[in-house]
Amino acid sequence: MPCFAVATIASFIQLNKISKNCVNTQLYSLIDNPVYVGFGFLMLGMLMECIWAKAWGHYWSWDPKEIWAVVTAAAYLVYIHMRLRRLHPRLTLMMLPLAYILLMITWIGVNYLPPTQKSIHTY
Repeated sequence: MPCFAVATIASFIQLNKISKNCVNTQLYSLIDNPVYVGFGFLMLGMLMECIWAKAWGHYWSWDPKEIWAVVTAAAYLVYIHMRLRRLHPRLTLMMLPLAYILLMITWIGVNYLPPTQKSIHTY
């Protein structure tokens, strides 16, 4: 999702500014708003996938693609929680690149795992 990519790039910029003691508070809204929109779409996609999967037999079958989607959603939820609680800013901002790496593993990397070769989510 481009929303998560924008937030990740902005988090690198903000991390650079934090290291120089020049924090830009407006940049946080550029980080937070795309994460909220992207997380909403991610959760909506997971919900629609569950409904679509019911047509094939089960709402949720816990195959590798679905598990990694939950892990990715949890990582972004951790970022949102840390941001709303105003926990350590540097650690909070480092959550975004980690979550984006998990997102890329979900989209691309899971297809190369051996258990996924038997999954219906192999493209």
